[in-house]
Amino acid sequence: MNPVIKISDKFGTFCADGSEAVEFLKKAILPRIESGEKLTLSLEDVRNVSSSFANAFFANLSATYGNDLNTKVVIVNCRDHLKPIISSAFSLGLKRREEHLSHVG
Repeated sequence: MNPVIKISDKFGTFCADGSEAVEFLKKAILPRIESGEKLTLSLEDVRNVSSSFANAFFANLSATYGNDLNTKVVIVNCRDHLKPIISSAFSLGLKRREEHLSHVG
């Protein structure tokens, strides 16, 4: 079973601070993924997510791993009204990744 990280344990019911999201991603999430763990991110108890937080956390995740992200991370317990915000952030991350890769080579 994948380790479960409950986002509300770190950020509460309203995830708003993009700089805290980036710091958490760099220190707590990316190292675990890089070590080969497949993580489950639970949005249980999260009632709202700012676009700043979503772009800092979810867009950076998708920019880092692209389409391979679904083999590394599972998101569960996401409220329906948060799905468009998170989906948009994932799309933004994929767009950034594609732009970066097109400039690299």
